Amino acid sequence: MMKIDATTSIYAVQRYQMIANKTNVQNTETQGKDDIDISGEAVSFAKVFTTAKTEFEKTENTGESSRVKAVRDMMDAGTFAVEPERIADSILMFI
Repeated sequence: MMKIDATTSIYAVQRYQMIANKTNVQNTETQGKDDIDISGEAVSFAKVFTTAKTEFEKTENTGESSRVKAVRDMMDAGTFAVEPERIADSILMFI
């Protein structure tokens, strides 16, 4: 019986050398100075994201956001007014 081992095959060795040479060529071609341009939209998104993250962290620390606290205070004082039209409009948006 003869055992055939592809790792010792001359073709496998040649294939490995071709891949290694190709990787070396690619590495030398990519060396250079990299530039990055950040769009105005990305800067705006970063600002909004930072604001949202800060608000979220405040919510995590206090347990409720300022809007939830304001609604809760109005409900406790009995001054919170339910607007059925706004509720109906919000429901209809998802139908």
